[in-house]
Amino acid sequence: LTQTHDTKPRNIDLNMSRCTPHAAASFLAGDEHLTIIPAFTHDEPLNLMSRSIGPFISGVETTAPLWLAITLRKRGLARILTPPFLSVETLEQVLQYEKNNNTFCPDLPHRHAEIARALLNSSVNSDAESDDDLPQRDRVRALLEDIETMRLDKI
Repeated sequence: LTQTHDTKPRNIDLNMSRCTPHAAASFLAGDEHLTIIPAFTHDEPLNLMSRSIGPFISGVETTAPLWLAITLRKRGLARILTPPFLSVETLEQVLQYEKNNNTFCPDLPHRHAEIARALLNSSVNSDAESDDDLPQRDRVRALLEDIETMRLDKI
């Protein structure tokens, strides 16, 4: 319920069923936690509506939700450590499993595609391949596409 300038209450429809499945999944993935290394110090936790995050100590690993990690990264305030499931070695093993089995490989987290898409699309530099937060970015992207193709063929 929000107030308009004439102070009459106005109902706002927050029905998530109007979102596309991709948009809803991407939104939910934003709450997944990643490991970051902040380039700043903030001694007090950030008290958000759903939880507290932090404190942040420059150079010391901590976790943050995907949306915050990407925001801090874009502003040059943190480096995101590549999630283990996005290493080329892990993705090659997953692809091999997908090729040899009728089931999905359990080594990928539930929202892996949305997390990967967010990280792949949020480069700091104009030359995304030089971005060191996600080594071998093009190879990772290709492996994820191959895994998605294998999974779609199974459905």
